[in-house]
Amino acid sequence: ESQEMVKEHSSHKQKWFGSTVASATANSATICTRPFSETLRKIIEPHIRKCTITRERALNAIRRATGASIYDNILEQFRNGLAVEGEFMFDTELHPILSSFLLSSGLPVSTDLSRLHEHDGCKDAVFRSITEEPTSFQLIFDRFVREVCAPHLASVFDCGQIYYQAFPCVRIVQPDEFSIG
Repeated sequence: ESQEMVKEHSSHKQKWFGSTVASATANSATICTRPFSETLRKIIEPHIRKCTITRERALNAIRRATGASIYDNILEQFRNGLAVEGEFMFDTELHPILSSFLLSSGLPVSTDLSRLHEHDGCKDAVFRSITEEPTSFQLIFDRFVREVCAPHLASVFDCGQIYYQAFPCVRIVQPDEFSIG
């Protein structure tokens, strides 16, 4: 990796993270992470710093508005509960999330979603299909949330009620696109 590549990409001063990464990787759908590219790391560092500063400002504003002791107590509960990452197993035969999504989208079960961008118009067709007839996927998603996610969440975090988004947010971000949210 050359310093010229870093200079070339950093001289563009691209505003959007996705555009920066797409440009630096020639719109690749995959990025090698072992080892992670030193050049790419240098290119994305300004975006990471910007996000860190923005996050700190927002959290400090919430802390001031909420009151330090209330905010700190809630954050401590969160850190010891919901923020603890882990894995949980579930039976993909009983909860076939991926295959139901693909079938509801009008795609073969063998579809590699990381390659969806390679087929012109496929992204639009997926969204059109899933919004026109979401019932199969919706039923499997609801059952997955109620039978797997909610019980797991309740076992990790003391809560009387759990609210979830009725239809999941599905984002398909192609190289050189960005996602807000």
